[in-house]
Amino acid sequence: MGQRVSGSAALRDLAPIPLEVLVASSTSDLALLVDGRARCVGVIWRDPELALGCPEPLEGRALADIVAARAPAELCAEVRRAVGSGTPVRAEIAVRGADGERWLAIVVTPVGGDDVLWIARDVTEVRAVAAAPRRARTIEENRRAELERANARLVELDGLRSKFVSDVSHELRAPVTNMLLTLSLLERAEPGRAAHYVRVVRQQAARLGTLIEDVLDLARLELGGEEADFVAVDLNALTEQVVSAHQPRAEAAGLVLAVDLEPGLPAVRALPGRLSQVVANLVSNALQYTPLGTVCVRTRQDGRRVGLEVEDTGIGIAPDDRPRLFERFFRGRHDAGAEIPGTGLGLAIVEEIVALHQGKIEVESEPGEGSTFRVWLPLAQVDRASGR
Repeated sequence: MGQRVSGSAALRDLAPIPLEVLVASSTSDLALLVDGRARCVGVIWRDPELALGCPEPLEGRALADIVAARAPAELCAEVRRAVGSGTPVRAEIAVRGADGERWLAIVVTPVGGDDVLWIARDVTEVRAVAAAPRRARTIEENRRAELERANARLVELDGLRSKFVSDVSHELRAPVTNMLLTLSLLERAEPGRAAHYVRVVRQQAARLGTLIEDVLDLARLELGGEEADFVAVDLNALTEQVVSAHQPRAEAAGLVLAVDLEPGLPAVRALPGRLSQVVANLVSNALQYTPLGTVCVRTRQDGRRVGLEVEDTGIGIAPDDRPRLFERFFRGRHDAGAEIPGTGLGLAIVEEIVALHQGKIEVESEPGEGSTFRVWLPLAQVDRASGR
């Protein structure tokens, strides 16, 4: 049962109040007489089950404190609006309850001067019941959207798988066909030509072996089958080792292969073998696409990351080719025209390895002016106990 309390004013002393407001006050959880400053000047009705934000007595206390309002200014605004308009104002406000946020439906009715009759009813459960179907629809819609996204991803993956199988079949067919043709010619060749055909078969066999190894390597990366642990790696030392291995090839092609390594470079978190593969693929690509000039390999630190940069003065990359640069088996337009060998998987492998290391790869290039590939890797977090 509610409690009717007399305050500094009683209902009989107030200006005439609409019947609907009086009915609302009798079914409310709280009915107060409030002045123009939104302070309680009399308690007309209070349900003892309604949790309040402050202890008794309520007279003289701010309305926002009594109901623990989340937006006190909103309460003052409703009082001013009712007094200014001379008509009842209805609204719903959020208050802080013992069990979380609750909602009160309020009616603010002017009763003379700056005073108002402030009536509140807890409608938290009513709102929850009304919102339940909407929440259920939202959950259902979200699940349906997730399923549609998952289905679209499965369709995309199936398409990628089909394309991958098709691309591999096509790439394998070329060297196999060339070897069969060359073996046919070898069978009918003059003794002086036999050595030439044997050399061609070996080249095609080597190309086939490289292609198969690259395909398997890419598959291993995508399956996440790396068993080795990430360790702190000295990128400068690793880069010098890889560059030294490529020096004979650069000299044979009449190219300058230079290094510019930042002293005191901190270690990076990496798989040493995989990181060597990144450096080797980028250096090999640069040498392959640089007819004359220089390939320079640099390292540097930028905040919490370390960068590896391979810059060449080669043929560059056409703007149309750039978006597809890391696609499997993609060969740029220059490749076919210049008959540059390769599987079209080198950069795809580099991108997978960089992603495995939580790194980032960037490309800058202009046709005829060379290219720059830049890899960023996170610094190693050294475990002082283990030194790793």
